[in-house]
Amino acid sequence: MKTLCVVPIRNLNDAFLKSIHTLFSINYTHLFFLLCFDNVRIEDSDYQLYWNKFEKLLFSVDPWLEGKVIMINSIEHNGYILNCNVGIQLAKSSFPPAELFFFGSDHDLWHRDFLNYPLKVFSDQLEVGLVVPQMGNNVDNRISKIVLHNQIKTSLNQFSGKDSGYEIMGVFRLNEFPLFSNVLLPDRLLLSIYKAKHKVCYETSAQIKYLRRKSGVDKFSIKRQRRNLWSEKHRTFYRQFTPWRLQHLFKLFRVYSYHGILKWNNAYNLSWFLWTNFYNFRSVKPIKFWIKKKRDLQKLLYPKKYHN
Repeated sequence: MKTLCVVPIRNLNDAFLKSIHTLFSINYTHLFFLLCFDNVRIEDSDYQLYWNKFEKLLFSVDPWLEGKVIMINSIEHNGYILNCNVGIQLAKSSFPPAELFFFGSDHDLWHRDFLNYPLKVFSDQLEVGLVVPQMGNNVDNRISKIVLHNQIKTSLNQFSGKDSGYEIMGVFRLNEFPLFSNVLLPDRLLLSIYKAKHKVCYETSAQIKYLRRKSGVDKFSIKRQRRNLWSEKHRTFYRQFTPWRLQHLFKLFRVYSYHGILKWNNAYNLSWFLWTNFYNFRSVKPIKFWIKKKRDLQKLLYPKKYHN
């Protein structure tokens, strides 16, 4: 199965060189690469040094020598969302035989057998739309494994929540993957919509296949999302200051109205719309407090049910 890796790139540094080296080392003959540089300039000496190192690596790897690497660089800074969407659109138009795709990055790490499990699942199960290889964290060089499917507490598996940053790095069917919406937490919204219709499989393995590189001092930040998702040219008041839950509520309502009401698609029914939004809003303090009180009352009324 022809597979494409779309790599949005903003920075040239040591992390980028290590990431691209691991991506090029993935063991699969039919793997192609689309490197999307987001207005990366090599005017200063540091960037020239890293570009020279990148060229040396690039010219020595099989994917480049076999003509399996395409590189583009935007003339303006687009931001992460537009850069990813350009990559997806080019992937569908320039690689029509490609069946699968996944995102690379300019800072994470991949195992050479990253594609082994996804390829097996996609070959055997036609209804699967997303396969998530075994994930892990590399926090200041401390490595730990992530078990995503055991963290999902509800039977409605379309709720990604905090796991969306890992799941979006899984392997998708290219022709069914949509564009990102221009909202905060775009991966979470996309997966909430995508997973309502597509089955997801998670790998459980002793060997970590994807390492998300993080720093212990870096925490999730909406401010950082506002800074990275859009360039100055593409920022709007709505995108910058409207709470992400309201942005998602509006987008989910549009999807429900069109697919659930107009098209009568049962995957996007009223239950999906209500539960998805409840899952998004449940961490708001008043709702979180109500859920805790309700759970405490259930434990009091039905102690055997909650007894370990």
